[in-house]
Amino acid sequence: MHDAIVGIPEPFDDCSPDSPRGSGHQGNGSLAHPMNCKRHPLPVTVPRTPACDLRNVEGYDRRSHSTCRLEGAKHNMPSVALTDEFWAACRDRVLVRPVCGDCGTNFFTPQWCCPTCHSESWTYVPSNGLGTVYSFTVVHRAPTEDFATPYVLAVVQMDEGWNLMTRIVGDRDGNADDGGADVTTTDYIGRRVEVAFTVDPRDESRLLPTFTLRREP
Repeated sequence: MHDAIVGIPEPFDDCSPDSPRGSGHQGNGSLAHPMNCKRHPLPVTVPRTPACDLRNVEGYDRRSHSTCRLEGAKHNMPSVALTDEFWAACRDRVLVRPVCGDCGTNFFTPQWCCPTCHSESWTYVPSNGLGTVYSFTVVHRAPTEDFATPYVLAVVQMDEGWNLMTRIVGDRDGNADDGGADVTTTDYIGRRVEVAFTVDPRDESRLLPTFTLRREP
């Protein structure tokens, strides 16, 4: 069996500066050292993205902070810079979504630029709060103990053409579902829903956009 790893050349002995394969290598532990050199074996060191500047700031909340995925870059801006207007609207019980000012795309979740045309010119626009359940699942083990189980987690296709992952919390009258059936036996796909707002059990100062089954006239 061939022991060479695909994409990595076979080890070689000559790593002198005069060698074509060792050109520029000083054999002194610098980052220029080829990792397949026999003469100067070095542990492979993978540079890590520096820690976020806000990591040790008092009041830092990891849950509301985006992780920087740009190699070698520091991410020193909380994700709340993208979503503060969204959560402020939720406090007023208004559902909003980003709409691109250039191509008109409705999208969610909020991003720095439009996923269609990559324009950074977008604004939050109120939604009519109506949609149709595209898919759902019943959660029996919540990610935290704050959420009572079982509950319905669904992807809702909003009337404006964007999708939102959310919870189905009941019908317009606050019942378990339209007709009072067990949530574990109800088929929600294709059902019309409308937005409601429930208190986040992890943070009572925040309202979460959830949905209820809509009774069409």
